[in-house]
Amino acid sequence: MKAVAFDEPEIITRKGKPVSVILPIKEYREMLERLEDAQDVTWLKRARRKPMRYRPLEEYLASRAKFPSGKNRDEFRPQPAQSALWIVVARGISEAQTCTHANP
Repeated sequence: MKAVAFDEPEIITRKGKPVSVILPIKEYREMLERLEDAQDVTWLKRARRKPMRYRPLEEYLASRAKFPSGKNRDEFRPQPAQSALWIVVARGISEAQTCTHANP
């Protein structure tokens, strides 16, 4: 297969109507990155509309020690999005309190 270099997106048509686009991989990756950034901003705007609840660090740690399902605390693994949210939230609080957001 021979590689073809092109700078502009190539539009594929079927019966005169556009059905697909071929674009350079660099442009495709940049487009995906911009889309992911836009989705992150949208999620953050939705999350900020929800009221924030602050509580003492001791209260948060106590709530983490017990789970209604009866599972051991060590078996709990947060979802990746929850981990990312915790990192973002944790940077803006003091050591004595924690902040939680309801999922949008």
